[in-house]
Amino acid sequence: ETEPNTVGVSALRYHGAKYGYIEDNLAFSSKSISNIPDPGDAIPEPTNLQIIEELYTDSMRNVKNRATFSWDAPLTPGTSTTYPYIASYYVEWRRKAPALTNWTSMGETSAQSITIDDAPAGTLEFRVKTRRIF
Repeated sequence: ETEPNTVGVSALRYHGAKYGYIEDNLAFSSKSISNIPDPGDAIPEPTNLQIIEELYTDSMRNVKNRATFSWDAPLTPGTSTTYPYIASYYVEWRRKAPALTNWTSMGETSAQSITIDDAPAGTLEFRVKTRRIF
């Protein structure tokens, strides 16, 4: 009581039908809850990025270099479960040595690996970004 016969009420939102529910002993509908992440949340990154190189012979019997980039799917933050809202991955690569080159897009893929046939000699690096389904 804020003073005799006066009561102060604090509430978050007015619900006009609430009185009828309580007086008629009706059940409130359950609150709609979604576990879809907030679009403003950071999208988790893939982990365990690896490059495997191998030599192969093309149809003209030339020996060439092949580089396969692979990664593990990102995990839901704070858990050990795979992030369920992955639409695809956007992959870019570049050569670090002997001369640094610009990033080259390999486009999008839904796989967790991508291959460059006839890869250039030198030290390569790549990066992968997760694209969310919404």
